[in-house]
Amino acid sequence: MAVAPRAQPEDFFSTEEWQALTARSSWRGLWVVAHCWAVIGAAMVAHRLLERRGVTARMETQPGYASLLTLAAAA
Repeated sequence: MAVAPRAQPEDFFSTEEWQALTARSSWRGLWVVAHCWAVIGAAMVAHRLLERRGVTARMETQPGYASLLTLAAAA
């Protein structure tokens, strides 16, 4: 299998922009970890709300593609 050529950052960003994107920041790391846990928590809350509405029980008896339709109809 052929390997695609790697894109160089200079093709898309100026030197100043690339330095700003790759600079180390402990606040950015903290933000990424906090955001990750917030998304996990939101997924847990969404599951609980859907479970209370009975949506997840209906999803267990349907094939995978129909589960998406059930979620769309419940929204």
